[in-house]
Amino acid sequence: MRRLRILLSLLPLVLLASACLPGSYPLDIFNEMHYQWSFKKQEPPRLSPPPGAVPITGREVDYTLEQARHLTNPLPRNQQTIARGQQVFTVNCVSCHGDQGKGNGIIAAYFRAAQKPVPADLTAEPVLSRTDGELFWYITNGFERDGVKYMPPWRNLISENDRWALVAFIRSLQGR
Repeated sequence: MRRLRILLSLLPLVLLASACLPGSYPLDIFNEMHYQWSFKKQEPPRLSPPPGAVPITGREVDYTLEQARHLTNPLPRNQQTIARGQQVFTVNCVSCHGDQGKGNGIIAAYFRAAQKPVPADLTAEPVLSRTDGELFWYITNGFERDGVKYMPPWRNLISENDRWALVAFIRSLQGR
């Protein structure tokens, strides 16, 4: 009985220590830390890649908004894609746009208090009239008007497929 109590008392420490192992988190929310240019003591600084270098995983094409207007969603619009889009939306978008995409998330109250424009209602105009490619472009590059950033770019934080899944989920919120 005493051994069991000792083991149970050590359980929180073991769980805490295991959370510090690499790869222990199922979802890496702040993954930008992995891209920092760090180096160890007595190690020379790493060289930056040459301009225009393409990583071995390929490079995403930079579209203008006009080019993106004609893009179609490469992912099938099925329940699996929409569920993935909803998962990404819940992690990254709900705080501003709200869980139904109405632009009434927790952060929207701060925008209102500061007398700034609130996040877009994704179920109303002008979002309804945008093409899938335009939605993808805005998610990728963010939204800026008159030099003021209203939405951050998600290019480096959300994968291309997940951004397309977001478009499918937004369409499902719109009833399309």
